[in-house]
Amino acid sequence: MSDSPTTGKVSWKRFAAVMVPSTLAVGALVFGTASGAIAATFAVSGNAFKVSADKIEADGFTQYGSAVQKGDGTLVPVTNAVINQAKITKMCQSVTQDFFGKKITLRLEAGPNESNKVVADHLTMGIDSLKADAVFSDIKIGMDASKLDAAKIGDGGKWDAAPVGQAGAFGQQATSAVLTKVQQSAWSTTAGTFNLKGLTMSFGAECY
Repeated sequence: MSDSPTTGKVSWKRFAAVMVPSTLAVGALVFGTASGAIAATFAVSGNAFKVSADKIEADGFTQYGSAVQKGDGTLVPVTNAVINQAKITKMCQSVTQDFFGKKITLRLEAGPNESNKVVADHLTMGIDSLKADAVFSDIKIGMDASKLDAAKIGDGGKWDAAPVGQAGAFGQQATSAVLTKVQQSAWSTTAGTFNLKGLTMSFGAECY
């Protein structure tokens, strides 16, 4: 599963492999959301959206199982990926919906090259699938999800609202991470700031 890890770093060819333990914990977390133990910040739409990127550089990374809620009250299990600051190269986001009986895909692109990256602070993504090559630095796997704190690294611990998971649930964190050839499906994204350089919007094909 790992590729010749160097000191303080772990590399996975398939990022999805480390998401499995979080996914197994989601059942309890869905119950927690339903009983009010876990806050759902907003009602999500009825469609997941696709995101691809050539590279995501994460400063302060945590991950834990959670759930989001649709407008009709349906709960959707996700893995929350929380990043203090993310720098994203060649980002694409697309969503496809029925519009008067016809499927229409809205596509957003930004951060076209290394000199013009997307920069997001206090980023939280509710993901239901992800593929990438990934390298984590100083990773800790199997932490209590309520004790995760790596997302505050680089911010002096000032991110008081940095989300954490349910006490006793599975979590993991790393001081930094680099993901390449990213393809993910997500239900939600929140950020303190989202600086999208070279932003374009069009109707066309999905990101992958």
